[in-house]
Amino acid sequence: MDKQRDSRYRGLIALMDGGFRQARRRYAKHLEAYPHDELARLEMACTFAAASAVPDARRIVDRFRPERLPPEVEARFRMARAYINVKLNPKEDVRADLEAATSLDPSFPLAHLSLGRHLLWRSKDGALAKDHLRKAAALAPGSQGAGLGVVAAEVENGNYREASKLSVGLLGRFPVSIRVWLASALTLLLSSPLNGRLLLAIIAIALFVGYLGPLLLAAVALVGVASLVSLRRVSPRLAIFPSLTLIALVLVYAVRGIVIGRLYP
Repeated sequence: MDKQRDSRYRGLIALMDGGFRQARRRYAKHLEAYPHDELARLEMACTFAAASAVPDARRIVDRFRPERLPPEVEARFRMARAYINVKLNPKEDVRADLEAATSLDPSFPLAHLSLGRHLLWRSKDGALAKDHLRKAAALAPGSQGAGLGVVAAEVENGNYREASKLSVGLLGRFPVSIRVWLASALTLLLSSPLNGRLLLAIIAIALFVGYLGPLLLAAVALVGVASLVSLRRVSPRLAIFPSLTLIALVLVYAVRGIVIGRLYP
């Protein structure tokens, strides 16, 4: 990979991982060194749109005419246009632009990642979504967002064991990522006997043991908040699972108060 592509790739990885501020900084630095890089400029437009800075994104996109663009540039133009349209109208179906982007430049990982997520959440086509998410992960092995996208597809398809295997594998590449650790823990729980219900039943019983109850509730609450913040763009099912668990455990803890006569030891 030459210096220009490597520099642009670093911005792309930040964008795919949801680090929009970091992506903007990397693209800005890249464009200072390579001001005529149209691919990077349109990827910057995607970054602006993803971060809800739609006017900035439109200023970039409006400079281009799609009928005169090389395939690689048009792919990014369509991606930026799709991102802008979704921000302006979240219910708009941008599948046509996303599919066109993957066809125009099959090696563009952001296009596969975005189409995969669209198919997973909007079209509910888990099999096709997984194909595109796997392509994104293969094209951008340095992106934890792409890797977690494949995990999310397996979760939505109910393949918790495969999701757990994939997320644990990501730990070897991203050992300090909170998102990857949370995904690994939650998919491991969901892949345990009875989809985690057996372990949760044991935790519910443990709530009746002295100070262990409040400590367990505090721990689950902490995981719940971290999951909502870190995994909401990865997998809604994983993001909300600890919160639903917390609600159930709070109800059990209320029963403890009734049985024992107090909530604290």
